[in-house]
Amino acid sequence: MVIGEAADGKGGLCEFHRINPDLITLDYDMPRMDGIEMLRELRKESDLPVVFVTALPFATELISDDAEQLQISAVVMKSFTEYSVDLSLFADELLRSVRLAISAGARTD
Repeated sequence: MVIGEAADGKGGLCEFHRINPDLITLDYDMPRMDGIEMLRELRKESDLPVVFVTALPFATELISDDAEQLQISAVVMKSFTEYSVDLSLFADELLRSVRLAISAGARTD
């Protein structure tokens, strides 16, 4: 269940403090503060599971460079068909990744 959303990383940090979620799905490409920057700030105070989502093929390399240090649970690529995002593939992969991230460890903050 989605309990909050934000348009950018700064808003995401505000939502994190307001909601105190069990998991965050985080897009790499956001205005004002990208996903990696937001996660660096978040990791100063929390180790909750984070699943990255991106449609940018080069972003997976950038994210994987920081994956261990920033405790990234998973990276899910948005799958595209010729005309749009293939939501069935994306939804299945995202749900699988979220379930694995949640089961991998309880929050300690």
